[in-house]
Amino acid sequence: MTKREKSLNYFSDVKKANKEIFCDNIIFTYEEFNSYAVAIFLSTGFKPYHHYSFKTVDKLEKYIEERKKYIKISYDSNLKRLQEIQNEIQSIKKDSILNTCWGYEQTNVEFYIVLERKNSFIIVQEIAQNRKYIESQDSGTCTPNISALIGKPLKRKITKYGAINITECQRATLWNGSEKHWISYH
Repeated sequence: MTKREKSLNYFSDVKKANKEIFCDNIIFTYEEFNSYAVAIFLSTGFKPYHHYSFKTVDKLEKYIEERKKYIKISYDSNLKRLQEIQNEIQSIKKDSILNTCWGYEQTNVEFYIVLERKNSFIIVQEIAQNRKYIESQDSGTCTPNISALIGKPLKRKITKYGAINITECQRATLWNGSEKHWISYH
């Protein structure tokens, strides 16, 4: 039995709680020591992320009502973002442009063109940049230049978040068409 199952069973059996599933959250309400309590679990994890007691049922119900509003907003937002990610994944195809933006004390930007896609695997190759410098030679903006390929093609898998991992510190996502800002230090 997992820690989560033990924890959920504790509230179900020992506390003799009322159990409600709301937007992937599990809400237990129960009475204990002349008070009314609530324990709310996320869809994962073994500890409740909210666990409070109230002196009256009215206060308990008001609290649960407020929490449900927040849970619903968060749940709907997550569903919307998951749909956006799925749309991004589907839109990655041959000739799509991906970009990275990464660095420590500087911002590095690279662009990649998709040469081929088979299911969730793609072959990408880095491409050159058109750079504009801002006030100094150490910063500016850039856009992709598809006329010049750099290096060798790479085979990568599209993650469930709609990105590909170029290296362990470089993650490429679908380019949104806007100029990207870069900063370098010598």
